[in-house]
Amino acid sequence: SISMAPLRATLATDLDGTLVDHADSDGGRTALQTLFAALSSSSSSGASRAVTVIYNTGRSPTLYADLAREVSLPPPDVLICSVGTEVLRQGKDIDETWEAHLDEGGWDAQLIRTLVETHAPSATPQQASEQRKHKLSWKLYVESEANALADAVPSWARVIFSTGEDLDVVPSRAGKGNALAFVLREVGADASTTLCCGDSGNDMLMLGLPDVRGCVVGNAAAELVSWFQALDDDARQRVFYDPSLRGATAILAAMKAFELLLT
Repeated sequence: SISMAPLRATLATDLDGTLVDHADSDGGRTALQTLFAALSSSSSSGASRAVTVIYNTGRSPTLYADLAREVSLPPPDVLICSVGTEVLRQGKDIDETWEAHLDEGGWDAQLIRTLVETHAPSATPQQASEQRKHKLSWKLYVESEANALADAVPSWARVIFSTGEDLDVVPSRAGKGNALAFVLREVGADASTTLCCGDSGNDMLMLGLPDVRGCVVGNAAAELVSWFQALDDDARQRVFYDPSLRGATAILAAMKAFELLLT
């Protein structure tokens, strides 16, 4: 009998508050180790479905490296940094195709800074390492200013406001969703066996990609829980949300619920 090889599963996950639960008693380290043990044991059984791991973070490569050291993060197959503006293969080689794609869409950092001064006057710039070629970032605690800015920017720019304090402006072609869609095509991953995991507003674009499975962790920000609750019944079948399960524990439960792990 001819058995079909199972499609390789892909785990695409945000880091802070999702894969790495800083509020957990040990910073989420135990849950993280349990998840990765399950991912690797899944690949060694006969049918060899190793899981492709993609980290999709708002952090710059600099701040990603800090976190990876701090909690001993296993290296991913692909690293998407700076809210979908930088794609690094094996976590280090810059994907120039993606850079070129963003440039072609148009980008004017100086104009964005001027618009922020005008429409979000209480915004303060984040540290220098977080100001990137295709991402500008501020701290902002006034949602109405973020909304005013979103209305004011040209069509080639996207305003992303998360956790009531992080303001990012990136090219419309960027963002965690578009970057992940690009990476899934590049690595030949199947959307229906891809689990996207997040905890805040900047993860909606990734969770909303066609055909993917989703995981909203139990410790998610209110804006992401509201997004989940507003889904229609069909869409909700494709998203795992258990308010009692946090961080990497929720991710592992979701992998099992969608049968993406060989047990």
